[in-house]
Formats: sequence, C-alpha cells, structure tokens
Amino acid sequence: MLISAFALCICALASRLAAYVITKRQGESEKQKNTEPLGKEGGFQLILSDPYLRLIAILTILLNVVIGAGDFIFGKLLVAHANEVVGTAANVLQARKAYIGAFYANYYGWINLFSFLIQAFLVSRIFKRIGIRASLFVLPALSLATFLSILAYPVLGVVRVLKIGENSANYSLQNTVRQALLLPTSREAKYKANAAIDTFCVRLGDVLQAAVIFVGSTLHFDVRSFAAVSLVMTIVWIFVAVRLYQQPEHSNRGPEFRGSLGHPAVLQGPASSVSEGPVQ
Repeated sequence: MLISAFALCICALASRLAAYVITKRQGESEKQKNTEPLGKEGGFQLILSDPYLRLIAILTILLNVVIGAGDFIFGKLLVAHANEVVGTAANVLQARKAYIGAFYANYYGWINLFSFLIQAFLVSRIFKRIGIRASLFVLPALSLATFLSILAYPVLGVVRVLKIGENSANYSLQNTVRQALLLPTSREAKYKANAAIDTFCVRLGDVLQAAVIFVGSTLHFDVRSFAAVSLVMTIVWIFVAVRLYQQPEHSNRGPEFRGSLGHPAVLQGPASSVSEGPVQ
C-alpha cells in the first residue's frame, strides 16, 4: 500500500511538472509570435488572395446593403403611417415629427434591450448548439422573412417586430459570428484583413446601399419594389453564407522563428471554428 501511494504521488508530481513545462513552452511561443513583425502583405492583398477572407468581406458588404435597405423601407412605412395617423397638413408638422421621434425612440429601445439579452444569454448557447458557421444563417433568415412579409402585405406593426429581431441579431449575434470566423486565421489576417473589412468593406456596403436607394427613388420604386430588390440581395447573401459554410477549416499559421535550440519552428494552431488551439 505504501509503495502504491508513493507511486501515485510520483505520477501526480510528474503530471504537474509536465503540464507546467508544456504551459511555459506555449506561453513562450505565444510571446515570441506576438513580437514577430507582421508580413509585408497589406489587408487587401490578404483578402484578395484568400477565398475564406474574401467571402467574409463579401458577406460584410451584402449585410450592410440589406440591413440599410430594410431600414430605409421601414422609414418609408413609418412616414406613411404617421401621415395617416396625424395628417399631412402644415399645421400638424410638429406633431407628425414628434410622433415619428417617439416611435423611433421606442423602436430603438427594444432593439437595445434585445441586443443585450441575445448577447448575454443566447449567443454562446447558439454557438454550442449549431456552431459558428451555421449561425451565419440566422440573420439572413430574419431578413428574408422581413422582405417576404413586406411583399405579401406591408403592415408597419409586423415589419416593426421583424426589424427589431433583425437589428438585434445584427448588433449581437452577427458581430460575434464575424469576429469568431477570424479566430482560426493567421495573425496578419486578424490585424490587417480585419481592419480592411471593418473600414473599407463596411463603408462600401453603405455606399452601395445608398446607390440602391438613389436608383430606386429615381425610378419611383414603391415599398414593394424596394423589398423585391432587397430580397434578391438577401438571396445572394445566403448563397455567400453557404459558400463560406462549405469552406475547409482555416489553419492558423504564424511566421517562422528560431526556437530555443536554434532549430526553426512554425507556430501553428489546429483549425477550429470556435477558438485557436494550442501551439504545437
């Protein structure tokens, strides 16, 4: 018994020592990786050369176009509703503005509340249940339902509920999904490509959305016509999400550096849809 207990203690100490050594080596490797200079490739070069990053960029552009178009349609429905409730006479102009302002205050209040609740209680559970890549389809599904309801029967009350759900999912779940998609990418992609996506691609989506509204207004589109165009863009968005879902797991490869014994070592974590794995 005494020999067995002694052997167990030796095994436990050996396990702890091995864990300490491995953790220390991983920490040193991560520290070395973070001090390595980034490559010469720019953010746009990384995006254009990598189909995985390219699909994320296209997805971001389409998302901004579709969400912005939906907000524009919602605004047109609200103005029409305010004209019916308050009137269009010049003497009720201030009352109409106050009605629209109060409506938007209530609308964005619900969006902020649901965004917080989704982020705090649902995002991690959704990731565990269906995974990060499958979560890509939650927001376009809500957008699809929004535009189909507008095409079928554009009622402000119904569109309001759908837009609250859509914007809440965008501010919470969708933002987390896009950041999580970049976790298994290289260090250059996290710094450079992500910056290019957050700046250029987001703004390009806003510009394209403004162009769609300008062309539609010039051609005197009604609400249903705008919804039809937005529905087509949503379908394209879903197609891009499918392509991104089908992409092979993206390996996280860092720059080569010299290890403690002078031998070359490559920082590489196993591809993961949730987080970076340990350095091997």
